[in-house]
Amino acid sequence: ALRAAGYGIPGEIVDGQDVSAVYQSAAYAVTRARAGQGPTLIVANTYRFDEHNIGLAVSGEPYRQVAEVEAHKRDRDPILLYRTVLLEEGVNEETLATIEHEVAQAVTQAVQFALASPMPRPETLPDYMFVSTIAR
Repeated sequence: ALRAAGYGIPGEIVDGQDVSAVYQSAAYAVTRARAGQGPTLIVANTYRFDEHNIGLAVSGEPYRQVAEVEAHKRDRDPILLYRTVLLEEGVNEETLATIEHEVAQAVTQAVQFALASPMPRPETLPDYMFVSTIAR
């Protein structure tokens, strides 16, 4: 986050495994951006469960121990951590099961839509940009 100061923008370090912390940080950044106050650098410290690329997995030479990865999946999975938070806040298992089912359906529909859609044309690249000029 100190690097942000060199660019004249605010920066924040968050636990990337903490859904609430990431949400709060992103909400702040989005609010600033939509208000025309520029970018915010978010450093979300997180743990990558998979390799950087498929080559490492194929080579059979992982640079991390299986036990390390499994421990992070067990103890620091953001979804499981947030599920615990929701249960502690009074959300019941039935509600969580409904949410999980709805999310699975939404993801399936999104994947089907993406696969059935044409590739975007290069000239559409700026269609959804929020600034019209880039500072140099």
